[in-house]
Amino acid sequence: MEKEVLTKIITILKQAEDFYVPIKKLWKESSVNGKFSSYDDFLYFFKKDHRFEVIETSASYDEDNGPDMEEAGFYTGPRVKLKSRKITKEDMQRIALRHAQNVIDNLIKAYEVKPQDLPHEKEDELIELMKKAKHLKENIDTAFKKDTNRKNKS
Repeated sequence: MEKEVLTKIITILKQAEDFYVPIKKLWKESSVNGKFSSYDDFLYFFKKDHRFEVIETSASYDEDNGPDMEEAGFYTGPRVKLKSRKITKEDMQRIALRHAQNVIDNLIKAYEVKPQDLPHEKEDELIELMKKAKHLKENIDTAFKKDTNRKNKS
């Protein structure tokens, strides 16, 4: 791989909010598709290079929704991480809290656009899900704080 392309990919992986980045996303966003004969060759590059860790995922979309999901930033397939980028407890806390907040935000959006004729029971279920998601986020935060306090006392 050309040094310029490799440098760009490594920079993306070093700065990515999540540690494991979908390889399809890198393929599309790093303008490397002209540097490799195919996506499969691009994937093979990561699998054979010792600097990268590749994990497989089982998530998938049906063929009709795939392009729309990728357009929205949701990618299926293998993900890659720089082996040299270590995941810390603070990283795990930040990621877990961000994902919990995303769930809350999406449930709020769903509530805001709910149909006018939504049965009262379904509306109650949605409200209960929002409460549970908020509680989950609070529990995640508490668990990390307890762990930090326990380590500070040691």
